[in-house]
Amino acid sequence: MSDKKQLEEIRGMSPEEQEQVIHKIEQSAYEYEWLYGGCGRSTLRALQEGLGIDDGETFRAATPFSGGAHNNELCGALAGGIMAIGLVYASGEFEQGKVEERPLSVKSPVYERAGERANKLCDRFREEFGGLRCRDVMQKLHGKVWNLQNPEERAEYVQPRLHDKCGEVAQKTARFAAEVILEKSPGDSDWVLSR
Repeated sequence: MSDKKQLEEIRGMSPEEQEQVIHKIEQSAYEYEWLYGGCGRSTLRALQEGLGIDDGETFRAATPFSGGAHNNELCGALAGGIMAIGLVYASGEFEQGKVEERPLSVKSPVYERAGERANKLCDRFREEFGGLRCRDVMQKLHGKVWNLQNPEERAEYVQPRLHDKCGEVAQKTARFAAEVILEKSPGDSDWVLSR
C-alpha cells in the first residue's frame, strides 16, 4: 500500500476507527521509547508506521533530538511530531527541477499548511507540558531539570523511576501529532506528501 493511499484510507475512517489508529500510534511511541530509547525517533517511528508515512530515512534524522538536542532545549518528542507533519504536508519543492521561483513575499500554500499544523502541535504541547523545551517538560513532570550533557546527571535521569516519563511524553505527543495530521481543514482535499 502506498503512503498516500494508507493515509487517505485513515483520513476516510469514522472517528471511532481513527481513534483506534491513534491509540495504536500512542502505544507504539511509548513502547519504542522503552525498547529503543530516544523520544524523538520513538514518536516519529510510531507516527510513520501508524499513518503510512515512512520514507525510509527520516527516522535516523530524528535520533539527535532525544534529550533536548543540546542541553535540554527543544523536546525530541515534539521534534519527531513536527517531522511527521512535514512528511505529510511539506512538498518536494527543493528537488532538482521542481523549485518554483516566487518573490520572497509570496509563500507556498503547502508551506503555509505545514506551518499551521506544526503551530497547532506546538500549542497543544505547550499547553500540556508548560513549554517546548526538554527542560520545561522535566520541570513540569519532575520539579527538577537535569543537565543531560553531564554524565552523572544523565546517569541519574535515565533510571526507570525518572525516565519513564519520557515514554509518556512520546505517547502524548504522538497522539497530538496524529490528531493534528488527521484533522480536516479547508484546502485539505488533496494530500501533499513530500515524495
